[in-house]
Amino acid sequence: MVLLDELGSGTDPAEGMGIAIAVLEELKRKECLFVATTHYPEIKEYAANTANLTNARMAFDRENLQPLYRLEIGEAGESCALYIAKRLGFPSHMLKIAQNAAYHQAVKPIELEVPDEWSTIPSQTAIVSGLVPKIQTEKPVPIPTQNRSSSFSRGDSVLVYPQKEIGIVYQTANARGEIGVQVKGEKQLLSHKRIKLQVPASDLYPLDYDFSIIFDTVANRKARHVMGKRHDPNLVVNYENEIK
Repeated sequence: MVLLDELGSGTDPAEGMGIAIAVLEELKRKECLFVATTHYPEIKEYAANTANLTNARMAFDRENLQPLYRLEIGEAGESCALYIAKRLGFPSHMLKIAQNAAYHQAVKPIELEVPDEWSTIPSQTAIVSGLVPKIQTEKPVPIPTQNRSSSFSRGDSVLVYPQKEIGIVYQTANARGEIGVQVKGEKQLLSHKRIKLQVPASDLYPLDYDFSIIFDTVANRKARHVMGKRHDPNLVVNYENEIK
């Protein structure tokens, strides 16, 4: 029984893919029983078109970005890198470039909803040949210090307007300048314009403080603790109602 994790990785992708297929071909010739994991689409295609080899994947919940711990035989899995990047706030114009570079516009793995002003982004050929437009630096717009989204850190005590309620920052600014604030046990995404810093986290907690004690449920903390030690298919980390 031969187990191979990410066969052919850690080097030039094309050559690594070639070496991986050569290794699999040799194992098949020797009639070995083997399992290999990979992100290379060429290796997945090789398995799909080769007798006595079968693709498989672990089910994944794309909406909640959680593994489902269910093996599905017969289909190759997807890395979903661009999809996950979009969900995490990766800028649309950068997703457009990433998509063109990865797929040469042959397929559209996700709906990017790119603004009109980015419709003239250079093609992959232009990027490779160095013909991209020159980047021009914009003059920064003055913003009051207390309203700068980047000025907030996890654990900061803040005042939320207009209610003037005290909250704690649990998530730093996203691409839209929204700050995650926990107020009275409820997590919310708020515009940085509604938040004023009261006491910085550095004055409230030690440098290595575990904020999961404040922001996570006891059940989730226990589940993550067990997951760090062993696999248990019955364990679930619940993200429902985490952000209101």
